[in-house]
Amino acid sequence: MQRHDPDLIRRVKKAAPLLVIISRHVTLTGEGDVRRGRCPLRMDMQGGFRLDLKRREWECACCQDKGDILDFVQIYDRVDFNRALAIVAQAGGVDLPRVPGGPVRPRGGLL
Repeated sequence: MQRHDPDLIRRVKKAAPLLVIISRHVTLTGEGDVRRGRCPLRMDMQGGFRLDLKRREWECACCQDKGDILDFVQIYDRVDFNRALAIVAQAGGVDLPRVPGGPVRPRGGLL
């Protein structure tokens, strides 16, 4: 598995347009720092999905899943960490360094 600089990962997470990425999977309601929606993986009728924009974290009461934007993309797009990093970096306008064997570019996924 490819190792990435922790500063690069922080930059990608900070630049990530959370509402754009997550809204592709979840219809969010509410205003301010907290948005709610239904889990895209379960038959959630209660609206157990919660996105905290200030903390830049999400959690789902139905799945018991939670995490940051990279975790979300890995789970909901069913991709590995490197692919999630590339997808989120592209969405946030962050260029990833080239790696041996070719560039890191998203193929499919969110964008």
